[in-house]
Amino acid sequence: MQQNNTNFTSKSSDDEISLLEIGQALAKYKWIIGITTIFFFLIGTVYAIWATPIYQSEALLAPTTVQKSNNRFASLTRHYSGLENFAGNTLPTHHSLHTAIAVLESRRFIQKFIRTYQLKPLLFPKKWDNQSKTWRPSPKDHWWNIKKYFINQDTNMPDTMEPNPELTYLKFKNALNISVDKKTDLVAISFDWPEPELASQWVNQLIHEINETLRKKAIIKSENSIVFLEKQLQTAQLDELRVLYGELIQKQIKNITLAQANEAYAFEILDEAIVPEHPIKPKRLLIMLLSLIIGLILGSIIALIKNFIQKQKVALISSTSQHTCA
Repeated sequence: MQQNNTNFTSKSSDDEISLLEIGQALAKYKWIIGITTIFFFLIGTVYAIWATPIYQSEALLAPTTVQKSNNRFASLTRHYSGLENFAGNTLPTHHSLHTAIAVLESRRFIQKFIRTYQLKPLLFPKKWDNQSKTWRPSPKDHWWNIKKYFINQDTNMPDTMEPNPELTYLKFKNALNISVDKKTDLVAISFDWPEPELASQWVNQLIHEINETLRKKAIIKSENSIVFLEKQLQTAQLDELRVLYGELIQKQIKNITLAQANEAYAFEILDEAIVPEHPIKPKRLLIMLLSLIIGLILGSIIALIKNFIQKQKVALISSTSQHTCA
């Protein structure tokens, strides 16, 4: 029992000595800690001050929903194979929300949106010469020649800095945020950009374009359905089929009318995007605080390493002196 107490006392004493040595090392090289902390704090402060502020403009949307077809009509269309697709409503149903969002995020839609509103110069202002309304010439310097040699010797550098469609799409897509509340199915669309006016403008334009795109697509689909159904009506022999085709044609006409009259085809705006007043980043105080903490931690680590190296040198010199005396 006494031996266990002795071991416990010895361990506690070793821990106290270790902590005391760490404290002495930090106090001895406090100038290193101070310089490192100040250095990182200054870097963080400069970055926080000079970093480009990013603003976020957000709109809240509700998916458009309609009532489904009645049971009698649905059962008739299911009875005749291939007619189910003609029985649906034009207005998007509740379950088509994810399809509408997929179209909104698609490469084809975003690239068309960028072309329609001529956003490429606004997305890459540093590459665009606003005075001459042209793209700036490519910098044909030695760095390009080195890259060309090691990556692809047959690559020809473009004459201008105009971004390609894929790069333009990625630049826009990375700034676009779409989230869906699983409980309410409400959709939040936001855009992060250095210019708050453009951020709000683009969000509202996106909502308008997705509604128009899906609305026109539904109208064309119904018009094509009417053409097909009219041909089937002319060749139908059974009265039941003729009645069914007539009802389907009337339904498609109704769908076209509803789509033409409804501007909020896929999404209804509950809260439109406005010009934000305050940036969402950089968070200057947080950056400065983190840089201060990082500098303090790194400075302490450097001080402990330097103290360890110094102790090793002293031990080595002492050991060499003892061997020499012997």
